[in-house]
Amino acid sequence: MDEPLLYRLAVALGIGVIVGLERGWKTRDQHGGRRPAGIRTFTLAALFGGVLAAISTPDRYALLAAGALVVGALVIVSYFITARESRDFGMTTELALLTTYGLGAIAVRGAPFEAAAAGVVMTLALGLK
Repeated sequence: MDEPLLYRLAVALGIGVIVGLERGWKTRDQHGGRRPAGIRTFTLAALFGGVLAAISTPDRYALLAAGALVVGALVIVSYFITARESRDFGMTTELALLTTYGLGAIAVRGAPFEAAAAGVVMTLALGLK
């Protein structure tokens, strides 16, 4: 880990921003309260993963795993509410949110370049539809 923590957290934030921009652009025509996740949600998920990775010790990742469970639970609740209201059963945004959390953690744990590259590839894949 040659990069300072602030740099790695900035990479995590950047991942959240680019994925959130793409997801927010897809749902830009929906009312603000009807969108499941956008730029703020994805940025916060990446930052959450990065901060928990930063305060987790290398031999104890329980805090990081607990964060993944919290994000996962929120994603599940959001999915069921959105699917019930819109009758749309796609899971792309939900999976992207979990992946963004993980990439934020990876960026801070010592692989910021790889996490950023994966974030860009994920954003491109999300934009293909």
